[in-house]
Amino acid sequence: MLSSTGTIQELYDPALEVTTQQQADEYLAALVARQKKLFKLGETAAVEREKRSISFWASFEDPETFARVNRLYDIDAGMVNGDKRLRRRVNAENQKEENPDD
Repeated sequence: MLSSTGTIQELYDPALEVTTQQQADEYLAALVARQKKLFKLGETAAVEREKRSISFWASFEDPETFARVNRLYDIDAGMVNGDKRLRRRVNAENQKEENPDD
């Protein structure tokens, strides 16, 4: 279980270090469990909130990290709808993956 008093950096830096789908699934599950316990959120709301937070934190990293994190956590532009800069970046990275020769 993740700490209820962890800083943003302590919570989300490990999320950016994952390299496998299993690691991403396990870490997301831990973050979601924390959200549900601390904020009394339902599963869907907790998952969406955590995916937005992970993507936002990853947006400060290099393009490769950003793309890997969004792919492993299955984050698309619709999940980051409120942040136009982040939505544009997710869309751009998704297009690169779909059209690698462009």
